[in-house]
Amino acid sequence: MKDRLLCALLLLALTPLAWGMEEDCPMVKGPKNRDYSVREDAQLLAIIERAHFSSDVELGIHGTSGTMPGGDIAYTLENYPNHPRALAAMMRLADRGHTTKPYGAKYSMQCYLERAVTFFPHDPTAKMIYATYLGKLNKTDEAIKLLKEADEALPNDPNIAYNLGLLFFTKKDYAQSLDYAHKAYAGGFPFPGLRDKLKKAGAWKEAPEGAPAPAPATPAISATPATSAAPAAQAPAPSTQTPPAVPASPER
Repeated sequence: MKDRLLCALLLLALTPLAWGMEEDCPMVKGPKNRDYSVREDAQLLAIIERAHFSSDVELGIHGTSGTMPGGDIAYTLENYPNHPRALAAMMRLADRGHTTKPYGAKYSMQCYLERAVTFFPHDPTAKMIYATYLGKLNKTDEAIKLLKEADEALPNDPNIAYNLGLLFFTKKDYAQSLDYAHKAYAGGFPFPGLRDKLKKAGAWKEAPEGAPAPAPATPAISATPATSAAPAAQAPAPSTQTPPAVPASPER
């Protein structure tokens, strides 16, 4: 659940990006490119997280194998390109340093995201995070495309619906924004930001009385035997570390 909330709030929590994107991105799928969404080789994942993805690394405080966290996050993503918390941590480093390629990173931020969705196109969480990045670059149509693909995989996920509502609001497509807002709030999304935006724009209407609430999200990815819920819906990490709280946003 923490991974899902992290993905849902990234559009709100990060400051806008003000730089371009690098194009050099080798797409080589090798034995290191393991699928985080199904916990491929969970024992190795636990070892890597203990050695290279400590809470200090995730928070961007300092690394475990060096003084800077970028190298350790990069190592994690080299082995698990669609590791959602590692992708989010690298995005925070890029944002903090106003760069496309944080110190210690092997690739640009866009490259890490492109690799995640290219190697594992079935993973809706990776698409949600990539859409976050594109949204911050004002590439709204591209972000919507990715989120719609994620919505097809998890059609009842209120987090995806909320972010789609925000993106359609940015395009001033208030009708679609309202539809997704109703879907998000019917599914239990807790923050009023989108509703407040629509109210301010004079576009908010209450959902029709008696409209059915979305059913629980249907798993789009088969979990491994060691996982009791779909990774995209719950994503429990093998390690015992607790993900950092997502920064609050006044737009929530």
